[in-house]
Amino acid sequence: MYNQGKYDNEPVTKGELKEVQSTIPTKDEYSKNYGSTPQPPYYKDSTWTENGKVYKCINDRLFGNFNIDDWSLVATDSSILEDFVENVYSVYELPISKQVDNKIETFYQEKDPSLDWLTDIDKEIHKNDFWLNSTTGIQNKFVKKSVNPISYSWQRVSVPNVLFDMIDGHKNIFINKPQSYEKDDYWIIDTLEDIPNDCEIGDIVISSTSSTLYNKNHFEKKDINTIVVSSPEDQYYSKEEIDIKTTELERNTKAEINKTKDEITLDVSTNIKPEIITKNQINDYIVLENTPNSKGAINKLSITGIPGQSKKYTILTSSYENFNISDEIDIASPIVLTALEMNNEIISDEILIEQNYIKIIQRIDYDSLNNKIVLTSPITHNIGDVLLNTYADTTYIKLKDYSVNINFSCEYIKKNLLTDLFTTNAESRALLNITDKGLSVKVSAQDVITIFETYPGLARLISDNIIMEGLTTINGNFKINLDGSMEAVNASLSGNIFLPDGGKVIGGDGLFTNLQFLSDGYQSFNSIGWILDMSNQSNKVSINISVYIPSNFKVEKAYLTLYHMPVCYLHPSDDSLYTWCFARNINLYKVDNFNDCYVIRSGYEADWNNKAQLTNTDKLNYTPTVTNDSHGVTIFTTDDISEYIKSGLNEFKLQTSDSNPGNYGNDYCQNTDAATGYAFAVLNVFGYMKT
Repeated sequence: MYNQGKYDNEPVTKGELKEVQSTIPTKDEYSKNYGSTPQPPYYKDSTWTENGKVYKCINDRLFGNFNIDDWSLVATDSSILEDFVENVYSVYELPISKQVDNKIETFYQEKDPSLDWLTDIDKEIHKNDFWLNSTTGIQNKFVKKSVNPISYSWQRVSVPNVLFDMIDGHKNIFINKPQSYEKDDYWIIDTLEDIPNDCEIGDIVISSTSSTLYNKNHFEKKDINTIVVSSPEDQYYSKEEIDIKTTELERNTKAEINKTKDEITLDVSTNIKPEIITKNQINDYIVLENTPNSKGAINKLSITGIPGQSKKYTILTSSYENFNISDEIDIASPIVLTALEMNNEIISDEILIEQNYIKIIQRIDYDSLNNKIVLTSPITHNIGDVLLNTYADTTYIKLKDYSVNINFSCEYIKKNLLTDLFTTNAESRALLNITDKGLSVKVSAQDVITIFETYPGLARLISDNIIMEGLTTINGNFKINLDGSMEAVNASLSGNIFLPDGGKVIGGDGLFTNLQFLSDGYQSFNSIGWILDMSNQSNKVSINISVYIPSNFKVEKAYLTLYHMPVCYLHPSDDSLYTWCFARNINLYKVDNFNDCYVIRSGYEADWNNKAQLTNTDKLNYTPTVTNDSHGVTIFTTDDISEYIKSGLNEFKLQTSDSNPGNYGNDYCQNTDAATGYAFAVLNVFGYMKT
């Protein structure tokens, strides 16, 4: 791993610059640890830590996609930490700053730990602590952003995952001699007083046990080469040092500065193109010379002249001429490959690996008499992705089980200082243009482009991914807080606005609204069931709900809730005799056609002429449970009845679906009375209202 150097504070050079080593590092020096799924290029002996597991890279991969077969699982428990410190890191400089509480705490968890630091004192104590988000794999450092006013936030960094306890989620790095510590905590020795044997100031030791009282025997020294601790000022370079570093890049980097009266243009481009070699050979194997130790260095491999025997073929690659140790690539061909001599020319089917993809090129077929014929147009059979190994200096390639003369043709990248370490074909460009009108910055690499432009009254940023961290305010009316929440004043919105569970509060149909309608009745409740008229005839009694839906309202859902109250019917002369009365089989009906609706009036009596106009919705069919021991208001809510609600006036009735129970009962409680209760209903209609 290599430190990130930074410019000094001179206005012209202020910024960041990655330190460039004076010589290209060896692969062993470049080994690194990944906190999330690595993408090529990656290299043997690197490590990858995710979900409490540690993997070690066993194969280089310079091109293509991540392959789990390149990685071996080496730890799944607390041994992760010891393995990391002892076996994984070669060199890594970790900036350590002075701490108020003499220690740095590290957190491995999904929740932001700073949410529990409520005061500025708490935040100052935790300044320079580290947090590895267990879900995203992002590493952060808690820093003070400003002093007037005081503000703190997380700053994205890259540090060794060994600093985080991926089992318990928390560990400490003491920069002063600790008196109380937990197992696996670190101490960077700062004193010579009563320290572990054979240690000195600057050594890193790790605690083997938890204790509330310091004991030097609790700490074990770790090799200083595994983690090097430095102060932040060591991470900066002077302008003279930067000039030396950039000079070392001239063999790969071109920089041009053009200055006119009112314009300055800085154009920096990097173009690394490897030397390509083509080798043709007729033999039982092909020998490639000056090859890198890599995967993906072979651009194209063609094998022809294969005698027809099987549909299964295996390509062997090895660094040994006798192939006693080799890597195998199995190919399941849809055809038996063969060849045909025609007009003194050999025409052959072909195994073709091009741009890391296997194809079978079929040029030979058979006629109805089973004679070989040459196809007018070859047929391409796509097989799948593959990465062939090459080895340091020399690579041997053959077709397993075939020892006859076979035609090999291979196009590959010649070994150089970069091919064992980096993507061997890379182009990048940074263009800075400053005029009296404004400033434009464009950075591109491998077809990925980021553009930033600013002119008087206009700023524009274009990129596939834009990360903004910290408190963000715009004109005082829009704010993104440190926790990611948003505050806005006077917002004009269009389109749909969704709630966390998928519900929509504002959409193209308007504002989500609830219309509520109540049934008629005296003190809310009214009789429902049966009643005797003046001529001792039983008649149904109902409760009604009138619903008006505006034309600018779109109904989504509707639910009716019924509240039922029983009646205690007392004996006229003996209160000890009583009967609990309640409605049976209450149902919901809708008046379908108001055009044919009228009121029948006879003297003081009036009723709807609603015969054949009521539709049973089959949404209620409710009978409350009432006993002498259990009575009171019961509540029932229907399923969605929005299908029965339309724009305009809707009239609903709640009444029993039972037939006439008979006119007479006992001497004080008629059958009609026993089948009658009191009810009250509420209809809630949900939908979108447009203004």
